[in-house]
Amino acid sequence: MKIRNGLVSNSSSSSFWIAAKELSEEKLLEAFDVPETSPLRPLAEEMASFFFQEVTARWNGEAKQPYTTIADLCGEDYCCEEDELLDEFVALIHNGFKIWYGSASDDGEGIEEAICKMTLEIRTPDLILVKDKTR
Repeated sequence: MKIRNGLVSNSSSSSFWIAAKELSEEKLLEAFDVPETSPLRPLAEEMASFFFQEVTARWNGEAKQPYTTIADLCGEDYCCEEDELLDEFVALIHNGFKIWYGSASDDGEGIEEAICKMTLEIRTPDLILVKDKTR
């Protein structure tokens, strides 16, 4: 019989990326295209806030910075394994977009857990947000 020592977790996390020339909660909310009078508007506002806070949060005392060059981006193992994604990032950066990465965990509370479990792809002329479902 095997006995496992230490912590065991059933939690999952999933990553997402955002491409934009300039990023704000307002731009994310606008991309969700939920009318102000919709009963879903508070949910859209909460999601926009989560995505923005996750990609701009402080890490080791410094604000996270977007990737603005392919050289910076390819220093990360994440995207360079997927040629199709890398090709898209090259085109976006060439057109003046910046790339932000973030993640959501089902250990989080409320909206973060819901975001972790969903698939989401939004593409507007000014902003792209891609979040794949947890694997």
